[in-house]
Amino acid sequence: MELSDKSPQTPESFEQTDMVIVTHKDFLPAAERLKEYRETHPSHPLSVDIYTMEDIYAWYSGGNQDPHAIRNLLYDMTQRAPQPSPFYLVLLGDGDYDYRNISGKSKIFVPQYEISAGSIIHTRNTDDPFVYLSSVSDESPDMAVGRIPVNSLEEAHNYIQKLIDYETRKTPGEWQIKATLIADDPTNPWPNEPEFIKDTEYKILPVLPKAMKFHKIYLTEFPELYDPTIGSMGRVGAREAILEAFQQGTLLMNYIGHGSPFVWAQEYVFTKDRDLNQVQTNGMYPFIVAATCDWGRSDYIGIQSMAEEMVNLRDNGAIGVVASTRGVLNLDNVDFTRKMYNALFPEAQNSTRCITVGNAYLQGKIQAWSNLNVSKFQYFGDPALMLAIPQMGGEIHVENQDTLKALSLVSVKGSVFDQEQKIITEEGLTGWIELVDSDKQIARDYRYLSGGTYRTGTLYYTLPGSRLFTGAISIEDGKFNTRFMIPKDIRYEGNNGKIRLRYASPDHRLEGAAFVDSLILAGSSDTVSSDFTGPEIVLLTNGESFASSSILVSDTADLIIRIKDPSGINITGATGHAIIMRRDGVETNLTQQFIYDKDSWQEGSITLPVREWFSEGEQTLEISAFDNFNNFSSETFYLQVVSSGKSILTDVMNFPNPFRESTQFTFHNIQAGEVSIKIFTLSGSLIQSLEGGFIEKGFNRIPWDGRDRFGEWPAAGIYMYTLSLKHDAGESSSRGKLVILP
Repeated sequence: MELSDKSPQTPESFEQTDMVIVTHKDFLPAAERLKEYRETHPSHPLSVDIYTMEDIYAWYSGGNQDPHAIRNLLYDMTQRAPQPSPFYLVLLGDGDYDYRNISGKSKIFVPQYEISAGSIIHTRNTDDPFVYLSSVSDESPDMAVGRIPVNSLEEAHNYIQKLIDYETRKTPGEWQIKATLIADDPTNPWPNEPEFIKDTEYKILPVLPKAMKFHKIYLTEFPELYDPTIGSMGRVGAREAILEAFQQGTLLMNYIGHGSPFVWAQEYVFTKDRDLNQVQTNGMYPFIVAATCDWGRSDYIGIQSMAEEMVNLRDNGAIGVVASTRGVLNLDNVDFTRKMYNALFPEAQNSTRCITVGNAYLQGKIQAWSNLNVSKFQYFGDPALMLAIPQMGGEIHVENQDTLKALSLVSVKGSVFDQEQKIITEEGLTGWIELVDSDKQIARDYRYLSGGTYRTGTLYYTLPGSRLFTGAISIEDGKFNTRFMIPKDIRYEGNNGKIRLRYASPDHRLEGAAFVDSLILAGSSDTVSSDFTGPEIVLLTNGESFASSSILVSDTADLIIRIKDPSGINITGATGHAIIMRRDGVETNLTQQFIYDKDSWQEGSITLPVREWFSEGEQTLEISAFDNFNNFSSETFYLQVVSSGKSILTDVMNFPNPFRESTQFTFHNIQAGEVSIKIFTLSGSLIQSLEGGFIEKGFNRIPWDGRDRFGEWPAAGIYMYTLSLKHDAGESSSRGKLVILP
């Protein structure tokens, strides 16, 4: 055990502070950066003090590496510092259980609090005792604690940059109102455990904001087959669904089920070794709550749990994780997480307003009925984190319709409010509105063995209804008015359809959300259709449509599919009526990628980054779509993807060279287009411009009679030329020299 050579005297006095950062001296530059960010935050500034473990040990444990020193510092601050007392505690640094470094491999930057007394049920590492400040016998935390489990200064800087990017809305979008709910199945590893799905559906879902968009990954929705890679039964497609949820973006991800430090579920639907390097959150960092055993075990020597790894991923992973450090009980887990969400979203039935994650985490711990179970949960992240969910509200009205009928045109209007319920009149607001069909009622049977006899259980839950419309809308003087057509492919039953609104200012300083639910979607419009033609489908790149169905595009470009129809586009994803791209025999459903144009219900687009969707070379695309009357269209395009490192113009030269009277410019081009050649003196003066007109791809030649723009013979000497080709993917050029002989 090392002793500190610092002075054992405690600080003479304390300033009032809202947040205390406890860190290792090696991480001071990152701690100072976090302090500066929090103290200068535009809407929630905090006063922050930083203390290193070296100083804390010297002042409060006689130089011994005793974790109680942290608690002693905080207690001293509550007694001597001006009020209000510190509320947030950041533990910036990882730790393990080997206080004395018996293993020779221990690296304790900020110590864990280890409890080993009692049975295995009582054994745990926890941060709670650091903030047991009310009395000696107190076992209820008095501060909001968050541990950032970094092991290097680089990791510390990475997390703080991720935090700044998150709170300053570097990557805004629909993900800000999405919640992904993942629940284990009822049959593995123990028979008849329906509580994971039932608790998610009936205890967690009701306390989340009703304005949110919910994505459910219940394992009973995926086929159960033997998986030889794990040696047991698996759930086909569940892993891919989880990875896709990360990629598409989600504000919140909640998991209830079995787990370990490195795995979710007996079916291995999400694992550290296989899946961590497959996670791509693209700047849309989720807040993860894992109500499972051990997923946040953070006191291993030299190994990090999956929860810690997710927080430490650079420009990726999670913005914060709540997870347990040891085995826990599902009943108590759900009690804690439900109470935490209740605190996090205090007005969940009417708005998306929330408090800081650390505050909600603290309230959940205080209110939980099991101190033992809840003390096994740690929060990895900044406790002052404010989730990226929009904080303001609004109202939505559907005009003159009690029932939304298929093929009817619906008008919707509304207003947007600030947190004081005053209309926001700021200019530049943009809204995004979405109509979804009624939820689908699901009943899933499952078999389990009980007392030597196979029995059947049934789970009842809902899955979200189909998306019927989504598009951007204008908001002027705090009000909006839009309309859209209800597609033919609705469920024709149910009374819980929903219209959801999200809006923001250009700088995202103002963000809000609103909803109206309990909408009845049933019946059909009495209007007789005169539309018997499918939608128009064209391809765009660089803002221009292609000149022909034979297309060349750079792998750095976006391929844009434009779809237009006077009756609107069917985006329900109904069987047989999806927007489909067939590429060399492979079929991809693009329905979820379609977005209507701003203030339009008749045309929109799908944007596909070429490098992410297509390989280099030639390929055939067949794109098909339906309008809201289910009229069908299909178009075929021949696509050639060119690497950004590969030239469209090759072998550019003139022959003969040198020459006296005439020469020919020859070249290969892999894309048809308009060709031109400009010839300059060495000083840059243009002497001739040749227009070669439209040429096909392949080998081409452009003659020059050697005369300048005035029909004269140029002086003998060296000249420069530029050959340019304008094509569907943009413009390419090549430069060269030529010599005119006397």
